[in-house]
Amino acid sequence: RQFLPPTPPACRSLVPDFETDDAFHSFSGARAKSSRGDWIIERCATEPDLIHAAGIDSPGIAGSPAIALEVVRLLGEAGLDAPADPAFNPSRAAVVVPKRGDEGLVYTPDDKESLNALGVSAAENVVCKCEKVTEAEVVDACRRSLPIDSTQAIRKRTRAGMGGCQGKPWNYGCECRVAQIIARETEGLPVAEVGRRPWSATSQFPRRWLSDGDKENLKAWSQPPPAEADETARKLEEALPLEVSPVEAAEAEAE
Repeated sequence: RQFLPPTPPACRSLVPDFETDDAFHSFSGARAKSSRGDWIIERCATEPDLIHAAGIDSPGIAGSPAIALEVVRLLGEAGLDAPADPAFNPSRAAVVVPKRGDEGLVYTPDDKESLNALGVSAAENVVCKCEKVTEAEVVDACRRSLPIDSTQAIRKRTRAGMGGCQGKPWNYGCECRVAQIIARETEGLPVAEVGRRPWSATSQFPRRWLSDGDKENLKAWSQPPPAEADETARKLEEALPLEVSPVEAAEAEAE
């Protein structure tokens, strides 16, 4: 309530036809900023076996390979003597397979129990309709080296559940489907124990989806104060109609 109300009117000032009904969730994040104005990649002054890699900000995605090499070099200076793993493959195959529309995809009925009600192949069976993620992609992610025990982990690897519906069970039930695959691929893990999304820690709303009341609040908050609205209307009136050159005016009349 403290931070959300100022946001919709700010959005409307940038996009006048901004529709609050299109809002489906609210996200926020925290970023550790460096006071040095540069990345911090160095050995700790008090614990020489500890390597700091902080304050990277957005370039960290593109710079991560080079950062990793620098950290390895610093670890070597710290005395780490680890032989190279001959089985390590630096060129991992992508998990997500590019799609051409709905070609080769099958959207199976959702009854919250059957993962593949039509019995199609895993490569055809869509488990997330919005992002077009298939059962085969989720299985591939589960069988990689890092263990998976939650739908959040699959979401970050395949985008299953990151679409506009945000995994609504009455839309396609993608989270239920993904949880079934994780339980099946993880021996001894019941479906009920598969981790789900920690919404209370990632949203300003107490529920996973917006209620009609939430949407009404967003609509009310998105309306600028009367004085501000009047000022905006005045500026628009001053700017319109746009001035056109005599040549443009003649061309417009001719048309």
